[in-house]
Amino acid sequence: MSLAGVFVVALLAAVLLTPIVRWGAIRTGVVDHSDGKRKLHAAPVPLLGGVAVYVAVLAGVFAAERLNGSTSGLSWWLVSAGLICLVGWSDDLWKLSPRWKILGQTLAALPVVATQWQAAAVQIAGERIELGWWGAPLLLVWILACINALNFVDGIDGLATSCGLVAAAFLATIAESRGEHSTMFAAIALCGALGGFLAFNLAPARIFLGDAGSMLIGLSLAVLSLETFRDATGTAEPASMCLLLAIPLLDLTLAVVRRVLSGRPFWQADRFHMHHRLLERGCSVHETTSLLAGLSVLAGVGAATIAATGSAWPTLMLAGVALSLLVRGRYLGHHEWQLVQRWVARGLVTAAARIGEQSLGSDLPSYEELAVASEDEAWERLRGVVDACAIANLEVTAGRNQTHCWSDRCGIASKIVLLDSHWGLQLDFQGTDAGWCHMELQFGAQAAARPWQWLETMAALHHFGRYWAQYPDRGGTGVVPFSAAQRKAA
Repeated sequence: MSLAGVFVVALLAAVLLTPIVRWGAIRTGVVDHSDGKRKLHAAPVPLLGGVAVYVAVLAGVFAAERLNGSTSGLSWWLVSAGLICLVGWSDDLWKLSPRWKILGQTLAALPVVATQWQAAAVQIAGERIELGWWGAPLLLVWILACINALNFVDGIDGLATSCGLVAAAFLATIAESRGEHSTMFAAIALCGALGGFLAFNLAPARIFLGDAGSMLIGLSLAVLSLETFRDATGTAEPASMCLLLAIPLLDLTLAVVRRVLSGRPFWQADRFHMHHRLLERGCSVHETTSLLAGLSVLAGVGAATIAATGSAWPTLMLAGVALSLLVRGRYLGHHEWQLVQRWVARGLVTAAARIGEQSLGSDLPSYEELAVASEDEAWERLRGVVDACAIANLEVTAGRNQTHCWSDRCGIASKIVLLDSHWGLQLDFQGTDAGWCHMELQFGAQAAARPWQWLETMAALHHFGRYWAQYPDRGGTGVVPFSAAQRKAA
């Protein structure tokens, strides 16, 4: 049977099965309701579209095997695909906890991992790196990453289906050029199944993939991409694999960075994915799906270019430039980039404070000494320590029952800002009992020439800031500006 025949079989199977699955989901009450926050569809929408996709893929693969015998090595992929579909179905029905969901995904991936599908080595920057027994756990990580990436990106009508369809089409093309006939027919079957389902999934969607469908697509693309980008010696090309699925993997990465740096569990759902950001900028659902699917096409072209030329650096550099422009234009990743900048700034300030503490030593008063000192004495101790640095102005406030930190975790957050001819620093400290301390200071032009004194200043601010955040009532509230003479000297 030709490629077109396999595609048509899978396509027709999806077109015929999807209405049946939709009817069954409505009859059994397996529908997705709007919550007014993340889910904004007007009426309940049936789930379990992934069941129709899986059966359609089976039909396409069976047709190819029956007539060509071209998919004999893919039986364990179909077993894992069926298991992940079952896990997703269970989540659609009973809303599994993240722990049980990850466990189910891991168990579903084991048939593939345990049957020598893993790569023996990887090709990175022209160097072949042997994996040995690491091949199995790395394959499991890759599969779980792809499963959850497609699951995360499945947030608006047609998006996950479109991204999966684009990736599968490129996999079929690249596999054909490399003589990987089994993978080619499997990818074509997946294309047909997703193409038939997409007719029902575009906005306004009449049925959703559900977790059964999004996780099925993720697992299938993970396995087929490894087969496509693995040569006869078992060496895989991770750059091509990641670039092919760049949009879902980028969304997953941004979500994990955003949630971890914001002090939330990385599995906790939010409404800040790439598609949500585009919707907030005024794009319609159709425009958002088209834009991200178009970016997936460009990523597929990049993966195909690497596969054809064997050189990854030019394509990856272009991809990096494109990503930088998207971040700078605030189309995606801008908020996460700000969080990373703040995290780096916090780390630098904390490191500077620790280095400075070694120099100051006994010059810093202990918390016991500050507890018996008056407010004025505490302020003077701080100003006495930092007075040697070229500070133009220092303002400190402390209080309780509100938080100025950007993170919910106790600690210190910082950002460096430019203020006229000076450069400044803002520090926020949070205590354990709703106490907080906020510091703003401006350095004079000479401060940059006094790096060691700057480290000592950071140590002092860090020490006093933590104290007043922990005991805000001892610090009082107010502003302590430097005198005009000190500002002029600075």
